[in-house]
Amino acid sequence: MKKKAFNYLLIIITFFSSVSYLFSSAIPLMQGVNFWLLSFLALAFPYSFLLQFLIGIVWLFVHKKRALFVFLILVPGLQQITSVFSFKFSSIENSATEPNVIRILSWNVSRWDERNKKKRGGVSFRPLMLDYIKIQNADILCFQEFFECIAPEYFEENIPEIKKMGYPYVYFTPSSKLFENKFQYGLCIFSRFPITDSGFMNPVPGIHSEGISFADIALENSTIRIFNSHLESPGLTKNDFNNDGTAKVSGTTVAKIKNAYDLRYKQAEYLNNAVKESPYPVVLCLDMNDVPTSNIYYKVRNNLCDAFLEKGTGIGKTYRFLSPFMRIDYLFTDPSLSLLTAEIGQCTYSDHFPVLVSFSEKTQ
Repeated sequence: MKKKAFNYLLIIITFFSSVSYLFSSAIPLMQGVNFWLLSFLALAFPYSFLLQFLIGIVWLFVHKKRALFVFLILVPGLQQITSVFSFKFSSIENSATEPNVIRILSWNVSRWDERNKKKRGGVSFRPLMLDYIKIQNADILCFQEFFECIAPEYFEENIPEIKKMGYPYVYFTPSSKLFENKFQYGLCIFSRFPITDSGFMNPVPGIHSEGISFADIALENSTIRIFNSHLESPGLTKNDFNNDGTAKVSGTTVAKIKNAYDLRYKQAEYLNNAVKESPYPVVLCLDMNDVPTSNIYYKVRNNLCDAFLEKGTGIGKTYRFLSPFMRIDYLFTDPSLSLLTAEIGQCTYSDHFPVLVSFSEKTQ
């Protein structure tokens, strides 16, 4: 009798797990669907996959034919699985010998940690972050949540400090200015190569997003367009989390996630169109604030190459907190560019990890 009850319970669990997994697996087909619950399905996908797989293992000991059915259900989610996990390997050392190699660093610097100065007795991680950037020796830098203070009595300026590292070309687009414009926050692009044109657009402004900036960069043999963007985030605060770091399930938290998704979806549509209209090969650096199993990810990625999936290894987590599957920072490249390496820098001075990519420029 106990065995029969166990089988019934397992069938019920299998049914709900399978339905949930199949809905999550269909997300890549829903690029044109603006429905905020898809955001939760995308976040849950890795766990749905693991649950479905474990259920299949259990069925192996109970009923092998049903186990086969459970494992077959995993197949529709293969595209999602390959968006989460990368098993590629690339050699950073070998890339240094390639001709015309361009190295890019994209990083949400979380305002250089300056807001945490009081917590640390007047010292932030800013000097260590600047040292890290200098060591990476990238040719192009794209920063999100960049903070520039033009009142040295409060904070030191960052643009002059980074220019000293050998980046004479700068395009800073503050999306917000406070205290009589002394505190400026937004997107910033630095380059060792000339910036021939640039622009900024913010058609769908949000409290926790920074619009879209671009810079046309003249390389030795060609020109590329660098996009830098930060899409809307829920703006969760410490009050939205439990003591163990998990998010609270409350009306306020759900409302923040829903509102952020609605804005992010519209921003993604505009970003996608801007990329399509580029006259040059594109490199897109962004804090998407969404995981690679989301419909927003597929909308933004479109025909571009996800550098981490092409050349990285593992899960590629870029946000230090919440889930181990939080890859929300990306660097996409035009298919015409030759990707060489991609890595997630394990630098813990910001709440985001930096993304570093190298490629060979397209010769004309």
